[in-house]
Amino acid sequence: VYNHAQYLEQCLDSIYNDDYPNIELIVIDDGSKDNSLEVAKKWRESHPDRFQRFHLETQENLGICKTLNKLISLSKGVYICPSASDDYLLNGGISAKVAGLKEHPEWLAICGDAMLIDPPGNLVSESAIDYFKFSRPDLIDPILFKMTLIYKWNIPFQIMFFRRETFSETEGVGSYPEDMAFEDMGMAHDLLRINRYGFIDNLAYAYRYDPNKQTVGNLNEIDLYESWVLFAKTQVLKKNDLFSHFFYKHAQADFEFKINNLNNRSIKKTSSAVSILAIKLNFKLKTIIYQKALAVFFYSKTLTRKFIQEF
Repeated sequence: VYNHAQYLEQCLDSIYNDDYPNIELIVIDDGSKDNSLEVAKKWRESHPDRFQRFHLETQENLGICKTLNKLISLSKGVYICPSASDDYLLNGGISAKVAGLKEHPEWLAICGDAMLIDPPGNLVSESAIDYFKFSRPDLIDPILFKMTLIYKWNIPFQIMFFRRETFSETEGVGSYPEDMAFEDMGMAHDLLRINRYGFIDNLAYAYRYDPNKQTVGNLNEIDLYESWVLFAKTQVLKKNDLFSHFFYKHAQADFEFKINNLNNRSIKKTSSAVSILAIKLNFKLKTIIYQKALAVFFYSKTLTRKFIQEF
């Protein structure tokens, strides 16, 4: 929770009303400057009997990744569902995610679609995937899902749902990287690297989104792209595998392309991120990348499938 007093009660109510029976609810106020902590305390007093376990505490502001790691360390459940305090659950979402993980024992974590609402709570779109023009069949396909997260950086407002062992250094990928301004990309790519992350076509969450806002958190668009490139470079230094190198090269190229666009510079499509990427990559697949530049995954999905299986 951080400065979301006006939204917090709706978030907590949605968890209270969810049909999943066994929930422990852990709330950390991350140094809010508003009365979020008081709202949470008052809400708990009027809802004393719902959860298997309830824990509420406050702290000096540590940021989202450090706070998430603390939340996870305090939890005891088999499954973990982080929730932002300005958003809310859609009833049945937890059960659907649990069922998805049971159906796919090979996955450590799962994500799905989200409904978009604006700050006052008005509906923006019933599907973030449709709103941002992502391909639903590509997300359902395990291989094309992986390529989507490389080429499009992220799934829009993916709400990740985890098995507990995700955060084990030996059984999973460890904790959230605490040097990042945002939490989901690092975790998603660590899971993709070991092929333990999947998608189910299910609406589980209402995400508060402002179509007129040009920032993510405290980052403007240029700073956000730059932070992604730095993240990709860090992954190369840490992992030094083909997946990380490919992602970093794409990040560099895409950043260059986006900066040109943001600065209103003229740039031909043939000099787009794809072409820059192809020039920089020392793979024999350079010609393949050129063949389908600016297509859904910049080249044919048949070749994409063959290529991604090598990661």
